[in-house]
Amino acid sequence: MPDDDIKKILMLYAPDSVKKELENPYYWAEDFKPVEKQRTKDGVLRETRMIVDWHWPYTLQGGREGIKKTLDRLKAAGFNAIFPGVWYGAGLWVNSKDYPRAPGYEAYLAKLKGDSFDHYKFLVDEAHKRGIEVHSIFTVMKAHGDSKGNNVPVWPKFLADSMWYNGYNPEFRDRIVALMVSHAREYEVDGINLDFIRIQAGLDSAAAAGEYKWLFKRELKPDRNDKNKMAEFTSRCVDDIVVRVSKQTKEIRPEIIISADVAPQLQRYGLASNGRNPRDWVNQGWIDVAFNMDYAKIPGITIADLTRQESKRPEAWTFLLGNHDMEEKGVASRSPELLMKQVRYFCGKYGNGIGIYMLKRQSPEQEKQLKEFFKEPAVPFWQK
Repeated sequence: MPDDDIKKILMLYAPDSVKKELENPYYWAEDFKPVEKQRTKDGVLRETRMIVDWHWPYTLQGGREGIKKTLDRLKAAGFNAIFPGVWYGAGLWVNSKDYPRAPGYEAYLAKLKGDSFDHYKFLVDEAHKRGIEVHSIFTVMKAHGDSKGNNVPVWPKFLADSMWYNGYNPEFRDRIVALMVSHAREYEVDGINLDFIRIQAGLDSAAAAGEYKWLFKRELKPDRNDKNKMAEFTSRCVDDIVVRVSKQTKEIRPEIIISADVAPQLQRYGLASNGRNPRDWVNQGWIDVAFNMDYAKIPGITIADLTRQESKRPEAWTFLLGNHDMEEKGVASRSPELLMKQVRYFCGKYGNGIGIYMLKRQSPEQEKQLKEFFKEPAVPFWQK
């Protein structure tokens, strides 16, 4: 049956809520009451306007002038925070005294022909001059390896498989925590962002069996098929990373912001099987911001609202929107009209701002409309 015929039938017999959505899939973007925006004690608007620079090498292009040009673009468009990816499991995309650099970053540095400088320090310094915060992204458990050897994880002994590190292994947790703490010590970053902060493999490893016995004083094998016990075990391991990163980085930089890229989570479902429990991390104060990754054209608003209602700190939950879509011909920048519907809605409804994924896909048309909407200067919402 053709889609048009199905729609006609639904319009005759479906509930009013369904009819409303059929008539206008984006009705929600106009059907809300804006909250009063909050301001600092000095009267500056508090509204997070963050963009993810997942392809940090993209910003590197052009050296010093390329970095300044990118930051000027972001400043003009109204952004007040940039989140560059610095760790994907195969080495750092920044300098470090103690940890190896990624082969791709080494290859880029080799092309500089003597113009050697610390790109990330330069980025941080220049961003701060423009009132833009810098928060470093770490893909915590994701090793990003592949079968062709194009991306080789730097810690093979901690792998659960080619794509994931083993978060059940306490040695790996020590290593990844130390890496992030070291980065916070070496660079004057404003925040650490925990991406892929969940365990996807390794439950049947010897490391998991040993850790389970140490934590619960019993063997793992008899409990292996008990979903609740495995969720508790996995959550304990992931919590260990979150708690230590938060505590230790704040000892170095008390004002540092710890954020995590997550999905909404309701009390009724209990602990997550992969150990990603932002509900608890927010309530316990282990993270300052929970970025709700929702890149769909029509975001999951209902579950997001319920999550905020249950939270002790609803203001910590911030939508991370997509600015691009997968189409038949490949990836394309989202229409600026649709992106702005989402930006207006979430900035107006919740009042704490938004994040956008990602810089590489940001079009000039999108930036033009963002500039108009963000014409009043603002600081990230977490600033008081």
